[in-house]
Amino acid sequence: MIVQNMKKNVHLIDPSLPFKEKVKYFCFFVLRALLISIVIMFFGLILMTFVYFGDYFINVKSGNYKNPLFNAFIIVSNSMYPTLKINDGIFVHREDNLKVGDIITFDSINEDTYGMDITHRIVRKETLENGSIVYRTKGDNNELEDTAIVPFDNIFGKVILKITNLGSFRNFIIKPSNMFLILFLPLLLIMFSIYFVSNKIKKIKKEEIEII
Repeated sequence: MIVQNMKKNVHLIDPSLPFKEKVKYFCFFVLRALLISIVIMFFGLILMTFVYFGDYFINVKSGNYKNPLFNAFIIVSNSMYPTLKINDGIFVHREDNLKVGDIITFDSINEDTYGMDITHRIVRKETLENGSIVYRTKGDNNELEDTAIVPFDNIFGKVILKITNLGSFRNFIIKPSNMFLILFLPLLLIMFSIYFVSNKIKKIKKEEIEII
């Protein structure tokens, strides 16, 4: 009961503050959350870059030319609808042990999609006379299986993550004018946060002086 009463009395923003101060505090908390998100994304991208190129150079040095450990693609058709929709972003992970039901992205050798990157679901595994394993795939929204087999070497990886509408965001930021906005906005947020914090410190110092 005591804990519940304490929670009820805890306010994110002091209710006695003037409205303008409340707005400032609210903006500060929102901006801080955005900045933290940007920093986390930045370091996440750095980590992914190190993993990506580290794996690549290790494979090249050993003479074992594999697809990258991680890769990313944008869905451009409804063949996997509703599991994957147009403009969904997907991340794939290179895996050696694929099974029926896995969604994979591969370099197609189908006559009508030759050389295109396709993302479909494995519906069957087959073993050829030479002992190599190949895969049969099908789009969730397609009535028929893909006509061509999928050799293991053509597979980029298994889908491990989907981000809805990532393609629309990519199309937005690749425009020069929008790219400037994306780069300018974090800087503006940082400047506003510094301004807010410095004003808050000045206010506290002024109150301390008046008390003295």
